[in-house]
Amino acid sequence: MADPFESFFADYAAAFNSFDAEALASFFHCPCMFANQEAIVVLSDRAAIHANMRALIEYHRSQHFERASVLGLRAEQQASNLAVVLVRWHVADPSGATLWEWSNSYNLCDLGEGWKIHVSTTHQAAV
Repeated sequence: MADPFESFFADYAAAFNSFDAEALASFFHCPCMFANQEAIVVLSDRAAIHANMRALIEYHRSQHFERASVLGLRAEQQASNLAVVLVRWHVADPSGATLWEWSNSYNLCDLGEGWKIHVSTTHQAAV
């Protein structure tokens, strides 16, 4: 059987690559939190999560995004329904050239609806 986290993030990348904000939002628990070096944002309702996903997709489109793919993944299951997953991402433009690479850690929970992201932490971009 495939690693559930590899499958989860392959499906997450597919939703992102299809520019489907609703599908992308379905990967997140409500409420959820996003953190990076500059800010922490808590999204406490589905409308806010959908708006955030739409804005994220539009930003990537403006940067000539074509495809995101997982370069590597390391998961640590902390309990039967809690895990922390570190994902190394690669983003390419239509020619296949690298736009950027970065790592993101995700805290996931399964509260009876399958794995969902409840915290997403973006690490400094490598490119």
